[in-house]
Amino acid sequence: MDKSVERPRHYIGLDGIRGLAILMVVFSHFIIIGEDLDPHQPLHRLLMSGHLGVDLFFVLSGFLITGILIDGKKSTNYFSVFYARRALRIFPLYYGVLLLGWLSVVFLTPKDTPRLSGADSYAWHWLYASNIGISFKGDWLNSPTWVQISHFWSLAIEEQFYLFWPVLVFILPPKWLERLSIFLVVSSPLVLPILYHQIGDTATYVSTLGRLGELTAGAWLSIMTRKPQAWANLSRYFGIIALVTGLALLLERSFFPMLKPIEQTAMMILSAACVGIATDPARRVTQIFFQSSVLRWLGSYSYGIYVYHHVFKNVWRQFLWNGWILPTVGPGGIGKMLYLTSAGGITLGLAWLSWRYFEAPILSLKSRFNYRFKG
Repeated sequence: MDKSVERPRHYIGLDGIRGLAILMVVFSHFIIIGEDLDPHQPLHRLLMSGHLGVDLFFVLSGFLITGILIDGKKSTNYFSVFYARRALRIFPLYYGVLLLGWLSVVFLTPKDTPRLSGADSYAWHWLYASNIGISFKGDWLNSPTWVQISHFWSLAIEEQFYLFWPVLVFILPPKWLERLSIFLVVSSPLVLPILYHQIGDTATYVSTLGRLGELTAGAWLSIMTRKPQAWANLSRYFGIIALVTGLALLLERSFFPMLKPIEQTAMMILSAACVGIATDPARRVTQIFFQSSVLRWLGSYSYGIYVYHHVFKNVWRQFLWNGWILPTVGPGGIGKMLYLTSAGGITLGLAWLSWRYFEAPILSLKSRFNYRFKG
């Protein structure tokens, strides 16, 4: 007889991790309004550190996706269910925004057409390959004037990871999957400087190969959660690891920018420790933080928040910043805070509406795609 299951175990604290990550990313993008922050000043540099939330997202994604794959590995419809459910979650909003961008060019800014051809071809985005396009161009790809899609490089990495990781989880015995994950994590600090030298800073930053360490750090943690005794021993060290790497990043992002080469590796380790802490119910103080209603609420709508906050970057700047805030209060601290709250509030509203009336109805179809196990 076939047996169907819905989805694997769920850790509430990971919703908070997702919320923290999106809060960091949005703050980082919104705080630079006015372009008066000086990266050479310690406090300003620290304020501009929110991009590290993307690293946290990658580790979390590796953890969740690997858990789903491991739990569904012995099913009779392993691949079809995984890809169907991922497509329902990711494709509608992603391609909906790409379509919106294309329509904006057709009807609002046809002058953008030459800017979105050649090396900047829109096809990179349709194919979930904008990070590859960035590598070939050696710089960020152009976006339509009113629909900014440069941040879709991270979604491209996720989708490329989905192409090969399910296959590896399926064909490799558990011990070899664990060994592969460890190898990719440990080799990451060695691979990154080679990539920086060969393809440059921007291309390395957006490359799937350069992010494999973070994705597989999450994967390794997911594997370890299925080994209770090993997990119990490992979890003892998450707190001290988070403290040490957190302090190292705090120093690097403020007073010691010369430590930049260790930033991604340190953030990978810190992110892994945070994910580990968020899954450990024995850590009540940190659980209270990661399970806070605010972070969990943000985590629930993080995909929409991530997409919309940057998609309408030029809209926010033109109508909120230039059209209202600058003439009213000027570009100082009050202006920045007003921009953060207004653009942030509208983004949250859009994300909620998107979830309620667009994403959730489509996601309800996931109930048709469940893993089936023989036995």
